[in-house]
Amino acid sequence: MRPDRENGAARHQWDLVVLLACVLGLGVVRGAAALELTGVLLLPVTLEGAPLGPAWHTTTGDDGRPLGLALSTPTGLRQAPLLNGGNGEIDVSLLNVVDIAGLWQCLDNEFPPAMVMNLYFNGDNVTPGIGAIIASNTEPSAFLVNRSPRTVSLQLAEVVNHPALLFDDGTLQVALSAAFYFSSTGLASRWRTSLFENLDRVGVDQLAPDGVPDGVVVFELTVGPSSTPPAPLPPRAHVQVAPLAIPAARVGEDVWVGATPNAPPPAAATPLSTPAVELSDAARTPTAAQTADLDGTPTMPTTGSLTPRAGVPSTPTPAQTGSRTMTPGTPTPATGTPQAPEPATPVPPLAADATPSDGATPVDHGP
Repeated sequence: MRPDRENGAARHQWDLVVLLACVLGLGVVRGAAALELTGVLLLPVTLEGAPLGPAWHTTTGDDGRPLGLALSTPTGLRQAPLLNGGNGEIDVSLLNVVDIAGLWQCLDNEFPPAMVMNLYFNGDNVTPGIGAIIASNTEPSAFLVNRSPRTVSLQLAEVVNHPALLFDDGTLQVALSAAFYFSSTGLASRWRTSLFENLDRVGVDQLAPDGVPDGVVVFELTVGPSSTPPAPLPPRAHVQVAPLAIPAARVGEDVWVGATPNAPPPAAATPLSTPAVELSDAARTPTAAQTADLDGTPTMPTTGSLTPRAGVPSTPTPAQTGSRTMTPGTPTPATGTPQAPEPATPVPPLAADATPSDGATPVDHGP
């Protein structure tokens, strides 16, 4: 095989080893979408539940002792890195199933018969999300929910207790599925295998070995999707709007038809005395066509102007004077001179015994 291919294959294998070590060694994925374990507290109590002796927690302070956390892996806890930061605090993103071991230091006469274990999530280190009571050297499933009305925060301040063995943040939920504790030395226990014999990872006041075997608590967390349905969207407020009064249409220079918000309706316009009459000039005198429409008289063609002039009377036409005929060659009378009607020529009546001859056409003597 060529050297460059050998180097590439070696790098590829090394990348796989590093990735596998990260998955097995850490077992956590730090991300904003995960559920975070941010605090663990061990509070020694009697079998009746009364507080007893010192407490261990994942933080610093004179009131408690350090509690080291590490992933419980098949390779054991002797070389597993601690999950604590420099100040003892933790921020662990949980996977589907996580086995964690807590390492704490106590003297022989301080080993408690039972302990309250509080777990804090998503940065709320005041109110525990899970609170359980664990008895010494019992089966991993022999833990109980802590139903005491009061408990303590991660900083050992007294707070109201909310009994629960399951924590749900609306997106994910985590349940305590196993919990037990024992000493890594002394009397044997069927739950203490060789992987937990004589462990020394922490001291009484520091997260470092001190030459004395540690106490060990092992708990298992199971993470899954939330069982809480998403909250419904808030209903939209129904707003009723009163209809605006629609004023009469206004037609003017700006020609606006329709309702004008916040404007009173205009007063009705005063109609003209003769609605059908249109004004023809500045004197506002009705035209002949409009007058004829009003009185029912048909309009006849004219030879003179019917438009009134200032101080000049109109010249009537023959149709207006009542004359039936005009004598050929007779000039039109001057403007303003009325024409007298011509007398009709009398026609002698027929005798009573006068009978038109057969086939003769009666003579029309005119009107």
